[in-house]
Amino acid sequence: MNNFEKTYTSSLDTARDIAADLTDYWSQCDVVSSDIEDLKLCVVELANNVFEHAYQEQEGKAIDVQCRFSDQDLVVTVAHFGLPLDEHSLETMLSSDLPSLDPNDPFSWATSGRGFYIMNALLDDVNVQESEGMTTFTLSKFNVLKPCR
Repeated sequence: MNNFEKTYTSSLDTARDIAADLTDYWSQCDVVSSDIEDLKLCVVELANNVFEHAYQEQEGKAIDVQCRFSDQDLVVTVAHFGLPLDEHSLETMLSSDLPSLDPNDPFSWATSGRGFYIMNALLDDVNVQESEGMTTFTLSKFNVLKPCR
């Protein structure tokens, strides 16, 4: 099974492009369809966060995406050179509860602020490392391949 590796340029559309390419790759690799949907949502959330927060909506910046398998497990890395997110901040966001929704407060329904909660709920492991100006997120999902027939 070949690894996936591609560099994208940041824009509003980049998250969809990454998700489409990875979905094709995962389908070819026989990843369980329900896991593909979970992974796709997580990758879109992360790529949107990179564009919005790390690159502060600047277009044309590099986002490196890699995917590999280790036995039945899948590992996706998303790396950028924008503003970093340290491990402690990531842990805080991953352990936060989903913001409550108030039917009388339209601001509580905003789509922002749920990405790391979603990743924590759908993935088996999420971590971040920063080195020499590059921030790398590693997303892991275990037992994603269809059983051999």
